Amino acid sequence: MISWNNLDKLEAFKELKSFKEVDLREVLAGDEGAARVKKYSVPMAEGLSFNYAAKKVDDDILKGLEKLAKEAELADKFKALYEGEVINTGEKRLVLHQLTRGQLGADVVCNGENKREFYLNEQKKIAEFANKVHSGQIANGAGEKFTSVVQIGIGGSDLGHRAM
Repeated sequence: MISWNNLDKLEAFKELKSFKEVDLREVLAGDEGAARVKKYSVPMAEGLSFNYAAKKVDDDILKGLEKLAKEAELADKFKALYEGEVINTGEKRLVLHQLTRGQLGADVVCNGENKREFYLNEQKKIAEFANKVHSGQIANGAGEKFTSVVQIGIGGSDLGHRAM
């Protein structure tokens, strides 16, 4: 069973806080800097790469982060998120905003409803509304097309699906 602890309760986090801060001017200087740029690069899709040489990490910090990820059960929590488990333990509800970006795991079914279908339907409604605004079918009181949109919200875990 996954445990949900704050970072400050994890030993690996306490250990990370004790590590020496990386001085980027020092580690990026000269030949060592060039080697760091090459070493701290990860190939991505389409020939792109993610380079994190200019981040305040070194091999010790990376090992510490790996240790933290294991102690925090990060991979298990990621899997739980995508499988639709209740991971918002404070509000005791699903966290499904990832479904707005596509189906990355198995279907998430809750109370007999496929939640991915819900998000697809909501996205369709948004697209229809946006198309009506862009075409001028929905206009301001003077019949003019809208030129600006303002969204005001207080944030929070529940804002995403409401804003959508």
